[in-house]
Amino acid sequence: MNAGLSMPIQRARWDMPRLLLRLAILAWAGFWTWFVVLDGLHDAVSLGPTTYLIMLAILAGLWIPTVAAWLRPLAGAVCMALAGALALWFFPGAFARGILAGPPIAFAVALFWIAKRERAHGAEGGPR
Repeated sequence: MNAGLSMPIQRARWDMPRLLLRLAILAWAGFWTWFVVLDGLHDAVSLGPTTYLIMLAILAGLWIPTVAAWLRPLAGAVCMALAGALALWFFPGAFARGILAGPPIAFAVALFWIAKRERAHGAEGGPR
């Protein structure tokens, strides 16, 4: 009976880093969604309908890595690393690069760690 009780407790302990990372990624994606939508609505007055296509492209580039990170840590890590590399390449200035590329790269490192940990412990790595 003791062995049966230790498994759920041990599994819950290992799931806590993944849960905290998911919450951090959702907070990050939620903030940038809010920012992009409000800025896009402001720019739509002067730029017209193309603003909505730009907003859609940015939001897709934001939420595809977020959903991938939620479902599969390794796929999410690759998507986040690519998003961070794209932000490093695209945005000028150290501050813009740090604020826009830093979090996805940090999330990618954490997701790689979680994927490696789950593989080492025999976890499936799927949605929980």
